[in-house]
Amino acid sequence: MNQVLVRTIMHFVHFLDTCDEEVLDEDQAVSLQEEIAAMLLELGPKERARLRKVMSMVAKAEADPERRETFSGLFESMGLDD
Repeated sequence: MNQVLVRTIMHFVHFLDTCDEEVLDEDQAVSLQEEIAAMLLELGPKERARLRKVMSMVAKAEADPERRETFSGLFESMGLDD
């Protein structure tokens, strides 16, 4: 699992979650988040376990406290733990 790609996805999802409605309509942001989660759900069990591990590593390494908190629960909040 490529850590750079995972980190990019995590930052983009955080952006969608926190951006102002003047930047992006809230419904569009939610729709994009759901599409990303749906694509990641296509990963097999081993790949999803690796994704969880990499996301956890990225969260622990994040210097910004707000993003670290968001990143820490991102795997679950995206419904990837099903």
